Amino acid sequence: DGGAEGAESLLVHLGEPLGNSAILGGVQRGTISISTAFDAWRISQFSTLELADAGISGDLADPDKDGIRNLLEYALNLSPKSSSAAGLPSSGIQNVSGQDYLTLTFRRLTPPLDLSYTPQTNGSLDAGSWLSNAVQVGAPIVHGDGTETVTFRDATPISGANRRFLQLKVTRTP
Repeated sequence: DGGAEGAESLLVHLGEPLGNSAILGGVQRGTISISTAFDAWRISQFSTLELADAGISGDLADPDKDGIRNLLEYALNLSPKSSSAAGLPSSGIQNVSGQDYLTLTFRRLTPPLDLSYTPQTNGSLDAGSWLSNAVQVGAPIVHGDGTETVTFRDATPISGANRRFLQLKVTRTP
C-alpha cells in the first residue's frame, strides 16, 4: 500500500490440487509475514513487552532519553538503550577553490533498505526553507559491517555575514 509501517501478515490458501500432480496433504494454507529491516532491528533491540509499547520501541520513542529517537538510532547504527553522542553526525568546513563550505559527515546503513537519508541546507533555522541540495564529497568509506560513512557539503559557500546550516533528514520508505 506504499505506507511505512510495521510487520504485516497474510494467509495464503493453496486450494484443492488439480488432478494428482500436487501432494499437499493436510497443509493447504500458510501464513506469510512481511517485515521491514527496521522491524527486524526493533525485534533485535527490544523485549516482547517493550515491542508492545510504542512509547519505548516506536519510531519516535527515545527509551534512553538521549534526545535521539529510535528511527535515527537505527539509521545511524546506534543503540537505542545506551545514551551516547558517539556516532552522531559531525560538522566541518571544506575549502574548495578558496571558498569555505559547511560539511556534514555521518554513518549510514548500506543498503538503506527502508530508509531515505536527505542532507539538507539552509541559510536560517526556519523549518520551512530547508533545501535538499547538499553535494556528496568523495566516495563513501565502507566499513564492512553494513554501514558506510559519507560526507556532504553545502552548495552555498560560507561568506562574510551569511550563516549556513546543515541537517540530516531521515525518513522511512515503503
